[in-house]
Amino acid sequence: MARSEERAQFLDSLITTAVENYGHGWFEVDEYETGGPVRATIRETGSADPLVEVNRDVMARGIGVITRARLATFGDDGECLANATTGARLYVHPKMRQRIMAATRENEAADLDCIDAMAIMECGLFGEVRYA
Repeated sequence: MARSEERAQFLDSLITTAVENYGHGWFEVDEYETGGPVRATIRETGSADPLVEVNRDVMARGIGVITRARLATFGDDGECLANATTGARLYVHPKMRQRIMAATRENEAADLDCIDAMAIMECGLFGEVRYA
């Protein structure tokens, strides 16, 4: 399914927000392209090997993971959001999820901060939040 220009710009803005904040130290940027579809190749801090490419598909996948999340019980923590496919705990607060879903409906990246954008990116890369 083709993305609208508005949706593509929204996803590009999310990438920019996540990448330009360097994940609060968990990753380094090897390549960063903004002259067209925004994309970046990032690697875990201190690693010599490129980790992954961050692109529109990664961000769209992350939004999907967060949107489809379900409640699951995690020991003493009680009910928390979990990846609906893998069952992994997302470490996404329900209010963050609501904010992401609202911004997603309107394609309005200005309503999201770098923590939101990094959570989307990490859910797209790993199926859960690991660092943000």
